[in-house]
Amino acid sequence: MTTANKRVPLPLPLATMIGSLPHHNADAALEVSLRTPLPFLPQIPIRNPAEYMIAQALEGLPGLEAGRDGVASLHVDRWTAGTHAFKQKLKTAFANAARGDAFEEFLPSPLGASAWKPFLWEIEERGLKFAKAQIAGPLTSQAVLRLESADSGASLQELTSQVFRLVLARATAMIREIQRAGAQPVFFVDEPGLSAVPLKDPRGLLALQELRILIQSLKKEGAWVGLHCCGDADWGPLLTTAEPDFLSIDCDRSLSSLLSEPDVVKTFLASGGRLALGLIPTQTGSFHASSFDASAAKKTVREMLAEKLGKTLEEAESYLREAIYTPACGLAFHSPEDVESVLTALEALTPSH
Repeated sequence: MTTANKRVPLPLPLATMIGSLPHHNADAALEVSLRTPLPFLPQIPIRNPAEYMIAQALEGLPGLEAGRDGVASLHVDRWTAGTHAFKQKLKTAFANAARGDAFEEFLPSPLGASAWKPFLWEIEERGLKFAKAQIAGPLTSQAVLRLESADSGASLQELTSQVFRLVLARATAMIREIQRAGAQPVFFVDEPGLSAVPLKDPRGLLALQELRILIQSLKKEGAWVGLHCCGDADWGPLLTTAEPDFLSIDCDRSLSSLLSEPDVVKTFLASGGRLALGLIPTQTGSFHASSFDASAAKKTVREMLAEKLGKTLEEAESYLREAIYTPACGLAFHSPEDVESVLTALEALTPSH
């Protein structure tokens, strides 16, 4: 098993995307991915609803059904019938975690991630040194999972445990496969649900502890771990507890509120944490990447960092040189033309690449 102290340093700054794309096939999506300095695993839900983030993360959970509207449903009666066998499958995998193949059966299938195996092939064939993948986090996966035909006798506490362990098993398996293909993994946990949960109430505290365990476990596997939240969140407890390597945000929505807790942010950055800056707007109906001004966007962020953190402009610039640059969120609901605009904007943000 790879350990965190063997992680290969990243040649920052880097540019990549969050994950989802609007293409109809894996080849077209991979062509986009491979044009970014940090190639990423494309998710293409327009091809199959099983590639929406929740359905993809929870693939294999008994009773799971992927809806064409992106909503994943769990038929609780079917889950109840299959829960014992699935629990044992997870238990066996974690009991044998030291074995390199312990989690292989939790790898994404071609149905749930059509680009997964082609992505691994490209990593190996091209000799890629770094590769990014992502998964929906346990809090979001459980929070938006629609329960159908609920059996009042079902143990939802057991469901919570299985969701967490399934996400951890799948993420671990993916990281190990990227390593086998020859690349240093960069792995993002996608948790937009953090914007809806007060992290100081009992539910939030439990979610934070699970998120910390997940992130620290993936670090120990040898991945650089990012935490993506495209909404606003309770940033103080999130950063101090979860301790990701990269905090990935939609700058328009969240940078101001993040910097409203300057001591927490300074501690995060001083301890080696870095920012993944979603500078390119992706909100449907207000998409202007084609006229994106990279210099102006970076200037705004640099000035905000300097002002709110009590730093010089040069010190703030050092944070930008150590950042990952992305669109604000996934692009599944945009057009291929929008994706081309995003690629152009990413090139402007990291011209050295």
